[in-house]
Amino acid sequence: MSLKTGVLTGILFAGLMVGCNSNKKKQPAYSQQEVQEALLAYNKRLAEHIKAEIEAFVQASQDSFQRAEEGYYFRTVGQGNGIYPQENDRVYCRVVFSMLDGTLCYPEKTEKIEEFVVGKNTLTILNHALKKVDVGGEIQAVVSPYMGFGLNGDGKNIPPARAFLVNISLLKVNSEGIK
Repeated sequence: MSLKTGVLTGILFAGLMVGCNSNKKKQPAYSQQEVQEALLAYNKRLAEHIKAEIEAFVQASQDSFQRAEEGYYFRTVGQGNGIYPQENDRVYCRVVFSMLDGTLCYPEKTEKIEEFVVGKNTLTILNHALKKVDVGGEIQAVVSPYMGFGLNGDGKNIPPARAFLVNISLLKVNSEGIK
């Protein structure tokens, strides 16, 4: 090792030791209350942005979207036989996710038949929207992140903090539910 490299290494090591042995407590740049207030303000702005994005989509679509009690928008795409699933019913359906611009999120799953138990799905929107479609029918729902995959998105095809669409075609209901 050259003298220059040895001196630099020694200075670096001494600096690390002094820094590690410092007894001074560093004060946080922001108090816990300031951080909490900033996060609340950010979340409020984000929720307002998402709401505006959804409402702009609904207005621009000029379709007959209805606002559900739970706060999401939906429209009937096709009528079925009038038999609607209830809580704990096992249902078989096609579920297609897309972004508001129409981009399919999972193109490989558009023909796959999914099986769910109403009220037991991890996606809040499916638990609610499944009760709005009858067997043989189809609905489309505009989904906020709060009723979908959360603020982080799904980690794959649905970006963080983005609204999306879900089309549900209900094929069959087994009212015997889960055993």
